[in-house]
Amino acid sequence: MTNENDTDTSSGELSCAQIHELLAQQVNDKIEEFEAFALEQEQIELPVEHLFVNGMYARKILIPKGTVLTGAVHKWGYVDIMLSGDISVATPEGVKRMTGWQILEGKAGRKRMGYAHEDTHWITVHRTDATTSDGIESILTVQNMAQFEALPLTEREVILKEETQLCQLPSQQ
Repeated sequence: MTNENDTDTSSGELSCAQIHELLAQQVNDKIEEFEAFALEQEQIELPVEHLFVNGMYARKILIPKGTVLTGAVHKWGYVDIMLSGDISVATPEGVKRMTGWQILEGKAGRKRMGYAHEDTHWITVHRTDATTSDGIESILTVQNMAQFEALPLTEREVILKEETQLCQLPSQQ
């Protein structure tokens, strides 16, 4: 039996959680490299609509067609809702193109990047005690993975859930 921090000592294989974390870190690193370049380019403003209800915060943006964007690193898990549009998003599993509407789990400790093929309406929903948008970004996010890793464990969510099975190639299943 293994957990996300161990390998199976009898086979030396990585757990699914370890593999996912390694892939996620590679994606985060590549996005941060691109972001450093992109920040030197002309920027556009993406207006944000804020809504606070019963300990929840919803954040809505319109990503215009042709926009490449990166996001901050979230300290805690949240809900991603794509209302409409067409966008490609970098994930640890590879680039995923999404159209129409989608509801996804937003993971803590992940950097995101996307390209809007069409105007795309996107909402994130977060648990928070905040009641105004003043400083909400610094409450919920940090700008990069180094800042996330530097957070005390009490201030960030454990990213990986315990997994006891090993990942298998399709031919092994």
